[in-house]
Amino acid sequence: MSNVAAVRSNPAWNRRRQAADAYRPKAIRLLLIAAGPPEESSHYFYFVGDDAGEPLLREVCEVLFEGPPPLDRTARLKELRRRGVFLVDLRPDAPLGDAKPSDYADWLVLRLEELRPEHVVLVHPAAYDAAYRKLTAAKWPVSDVRVPFPAAGREADFRRELRTALVREGLEKLIRPLPSGGKSKRATQAETANEQPETNNAADWEPEPPQRRARATTAKRTSRTTPKRSR
Repeated sequence: MSNVAAVRSNPAWNRRRQAADAYRPKAIRLLLIAAGPPEESSHYFYFVGDDAGEPLLREVCEVLFEGPPPLDRTARLKELRRRGVFLVDLRPDAPLGDAKPSDYADWLVLRLEELRPEHVVLVHPAAYDAAYRKLTAAKWPVSDVRVPFPAAGREADFRRELRTALVREGLEKLIRPLPSGGKSKRATQAETANEQPETNNAADWEPEPPQRRARATTAKRTSRTTPKRSR
């Protein structure tokens, strides 16, 4: 099956990819990695709509904005993009379910080579257990804080551990309230600088399924410079 055919056979994955690409910063200062998209498709992090059943975006913003986030999900996502924050899933093509998380760790390493984040925080225990050692072995600047998922009853734990991870990574400046009034000139310039051009349609985009892409990797890989931590 061709890559385009693979995307067409998984329209839910393609919709998620397009939604995420709309809020992907050009330069990713902080990459958050979850385990997989939610079972309820409408609760995906980058889908705009009612977030009554979607805790992850709400709790991430609660930490970064130092208080209850705006009701408007679009406003939240734009502010995350402006600050250089992006989220991906360990398993992007479907909810993690009964799949073995470690099967996707090699693909995640390859994904980071594309995204080239300055800092990485794993925001689900399954993602941490499956990928932390792989990412550190590949010399990516990943936090050693094992952040729990903000399921019911764990929201306070999530906020505490995410804040701890950000402070340890020297990212305190990402934690700040939203502007009280209109955007400053600097904020507008930063948002514009971090905007991505509109994505192509599905027929023009050719991703490889995670496991196939990992198997296709050869020993000959392009050398890269490891991003430096900012302290």
